[in-house]
Amino acid sequence: KEIKFIQFEGQVAGHVKVTGTEDKESKFWKEAAKKPMAFLRDEEDNSKIYKAILPRKEKEQVFYEKTRKTLPEKMIKTYIADYHGSTKIGKINYLILENLLKNVDHPNILDIKMGTKTYEPTAPLEKQERERNKYIGQEKQGFRIAGLKQHTKKGWEEKEVINSADATAIQPGKQMEEALTYFFEKATPKQMEKLKEDIQELRNLHKEHPYSFISSSILIIYDAQQIKLHMIDFSHVIVEEQKDQGYIYGLERLLSYLN
Repeated sequence: KEIKFIQFEGQVAGHVKVTGTEDKESKFWKEAAKKPMAFLRDEEDNSKIYKAILPRKEKEQVFYEKTRKTLPEKMIKTYIADYHGSTKIGKINYLILENLLKNVDHPNILDIKMGTKTYEPTAPLEKQERERNKYIGQEKQGFRIAGLKQHTKKGWEEKEVINSADATAIQPGKQMEEALTYFFEKATPKQMEKLKEDIQELRNLHKEHPYSFISSSILIIYDAQQIKLHMIDFSHVIVEEQKDQGYIYGLERLLSYLN
């Protein structure tokens, strides 16, 4: 039976289309409307999503097939989506991943870019400067909101989206506190306690491996019944002598906001 693919509706940040560059003035970007979607799902099977392997991000497949197996077992089973291999759709290669939104009704979704830096140590200086300029509070705060989708007070059927461009305007301190309060306004005290416990556990797990998760995110999802946290985006996972202090610091700062 031929699979009918549709756009994955749960994406709140990152590339929407498969393009060859981030330069919005390039001919590649202008042709983006003709490009395939970066995230797809089977219209009849909600258990998996298909994530395009974008140019310069091929290492994410290496992460799922090799690096992931060397991480703490608790981290793999609890905080990382299941991996189901890869496939080619049209001319694009896609990772097949567990759909983290399966079995979640009317999900509220928050994508948080973690760490004090979002570039590898070997990145060209212009790349480093470009990344630092995306959000000047990244180094100070250890995280930033990359995007969110929140159901409004009108009801669970209504959604309000803050995209990546809007999210970079949220400054550390009072504005970040207000943004997080807004996102979690429908979460119960019990859900918030579970979330804080998960963040603390994830922080401790990051002290047990030699990797730095650069430009990686955590995804927080909740509805009326549940709340859960996952790690996503693994195109820049490298080995460093020190523990992933930037990521750990970001988790601690996020906890301080939630407390």
